[in-house]
Amino acid sequence: WIFEPFFESASPAFSPNDDFFIFHSRAGRQTPALYRTVGTEREVLRREGNPIEGEMPAFTPDGRVVYRGCVNNACGIVRTNLDGGDPLLLTDKANDTAPAVSPDGKTVAFMSNREGDWDVFTVGIDGQNVRRLTTGNGSDGLPVWSPDGNTLAFVSNRDGEWAIWAMAPDGNNERSEEHTSELQSH
Repeated sequence: WIFEPFFESASPAFSPNDDFFIFHSRAGRQTPALYRTVGTEREVLRREGNPIEGEMPAFTPDGRVVYRGCVNNACGIVRTNLDGGDPLLLTDKANDTAPAVSPDGKTVAFMSNREGDWDVFTVGIDGQNVRRLTTGNGSDGLPVWSPDGNTLAFVSNRDGEWAIWAMAPDGNNERSEEHTSELQSH
């Protein structure tokens, strides 16, 4: 079943109660906008009558949306209500992207090249306490939380090839997928 035939539609995220999903798309637009499903149709999310422009949406456990976008000409990671109300800029770097909300809804992991290489960062859901978790050579990004919130997985090319890595939410105990598999077999 092809729900959205436009090839630049991406990043679907299911709502907390799994009754619809949101995604971004450039369908008919130069700048991507956020959409939600309504049955077998889609509708653009709006703020003050205008489409919410953004990418890489994710849900908080309480049903708010976090995405890469702009509010009042400042860009970064944004948190808003599903109806577009109460927008809050969580980060202020335009290249911050790929937000992932922790299962408890208190922290957002994201990737940014704000300090040179692409690295994984976190910020509080209130926009406080931006923290860099990964450092070193290579690019790290596309963070994903484990369901229990005790691990962040991410992709990295730090060893010369792309691989999946994992770490604690504070950035400690970084390990590659190969090392993680070895630990689980012991």
